Amino acid sequence: SYCARLMAGPNEVSTETDDEENQYDSIVRDAVASLGDQDRFIIEQIHTWGKSYSELSDMLGYSSKSTIHKLVHKAQNNLKEILLQQPAIRQMLGETDDNLE
Repeated sequence: SYCARLMAGPNEVSTETDDEENQYDSIVRDAVASLGDQDRFIIEQIHTWGKSYSELSDMLGYSSKSTIHKLVHKAQNNLKEILLQQPAIRQMLGETDDNLE
């Protein structure tokens, strides 16, 4: 799926040039910056700083695991929606408007 490819780890084999990689990094940074405060915080803590859901729960003051899972899922979906508006991202994923999930 395109989500798996989008969220692929840094050790994945890539055929992208440095310029393409820099372009994608810039698009992702801009997309994260355009998120609401809570969504941005969640994405940065999980994906940039490697915080666990438990750590995130403590940081946000929630005791319910399901609440944290819902918040993370919502933040990731919001980021995905922003990214999929970018033609370069859709092209990288080999997606067209006809086959987006």
